[in-house]
Amino acid sequence: MDRTVFDQRKSFMGSKTVKRTLPINLNLADLGLFKHELEKVLPFSWARRIKNGRILGDTALSICNLRLFEKESHVQPLSMKGRLVRLKKLWEKPLYFESGAWIIDNWSNGYFHWITDALPRFLVAEKLLKGVPALLPDSYK
Repeated sequence: MDRTVFDQRKSFMGSKTVKRTLPINLNLADLGLFKHELEKVLPFSWARRIKNGRILGDTALSICNLRLFEKESHVQPLSMKGRLVRLKKLWEKPLYFESGAWIIDNWSNGYFHWITDALPRFLVAEKLLKGVPALLPDSYK
């Protein structure tokens, strides 16, 4: 049995610097809120295959070693309480699926991050993982 299969990663885009133009509807009084986003280094993008996994609300879990993939689904690390809350979901009725692409993090439910983070991840996943559906938590209904 190959126990490393849960941690295979596939890189598909190298690190890239993006320079953004100001939106035409920007109120100049708000420029300070967005100035740090006008030039951004985007880290390399990758996909991870998890076998024998579960989705626990908003986080993926590898059953093989009880590893929560919190870096892939959360901008900030989870607290111990946050980890325990998610692990409690192991006793809830699971939703089974053959495969899927996790395209969100804990900021994706906001309009800006949905448009600029989650949808581009979906488009890349759709191209790389032909026919694999996007997985979204119940809170996105």
